[in-house]
Amino acid sequence: MTAVWRTSLVVTTAAVTAAALGGCQRSEAAPPPISAVMHVINNRPVVDAEVIDQDGEAHAMRLLLDTRGVGVTFSPDAARRAKLRLGKRKRNDDGLFGIVDIKAVRIGKTRLELAGAPPVVELETPRDTLDGVDGAIGADVLRRYGRVTLNFAAQRVVLGEPDSQPVLGARVPTRFDNGVFTARITLGSQTHRLVVDTGAVTTHISERVPIRITGTRQGVWGRIVLAPFEVVSDPEFVTAGDGLLGANLLSRFTVRIDYTLETLRISTT
Repeated sequence: MTAVWRTSLVVTTAAVTAAALGGCQRSEAAPPPISAVMHVINNRPVVDAEVIDQDGEAHAMRLLLDTRGVGVTFSPDAARRAKLRLGKRKRNDDGLFGIVDIKAVRIGKTRLELAGAPPVVELETPRDTLDGVDGAIGADVLRRYGRVTLNFAAQRVVLGEPDSQPVLGARVPTRFDNGVFTARITLGSQTHRLVVDTGAVTTHISERVPIRITGTRQGVWGRIVLAPFEVVSDPEFVTAGDGLLGANLLSRFTVRIDYTLETLRISTT
């Protein structure tokens, strides 16, 4: 069958990609830590990576660090440019997925741990293109490193910090469930459960929420008063909670995600 390539990329939800791949398993041993330059594109954290194909050839790509996605996903354009070989395909209500045949993904000189998470290409999807991004690294890959620090001001990411590192910033109210964090954010007089999503450019509120809170809003996260930020309504939003806490807010902070302790801390430094 000939693949139908479309120039669009979706950072897939856990349900979509897990269904496409049949689930992923975590590695038993912690992989080597990674410290790398982090580009901030549309407020989102993006790293330079090399994708090593089955012939051993390296292809430069920019990959989004996505705290809501699963596995490693490539855009159709990126996969086509690199001439990556597609294997088994599966279709569900959210699109057509193809498992891609590669040897490795490297960030700097360090190989990204992908055990149990075969990379996929989005062959057909209703979503729009994410500008400047060739693909995404999802939460199930990130959490193998235990701790992930996203320093937006310094444009630096660290995967796998040692226990000796000092505690960073204020712990904020979150819940860790099914591999993702959900934050309790107060907007006006209402508290909402928003999935922490570094892959979302803007903070989204589901249209299921009865009170209209779209527009520029000021909020409170734990004891931290948030300066006004944009909130948009999303009629197609489907996930746990009331919406997504997007990169337009997260990029104001240094964010430390501790998957081992299931905590999230933020700091303005």
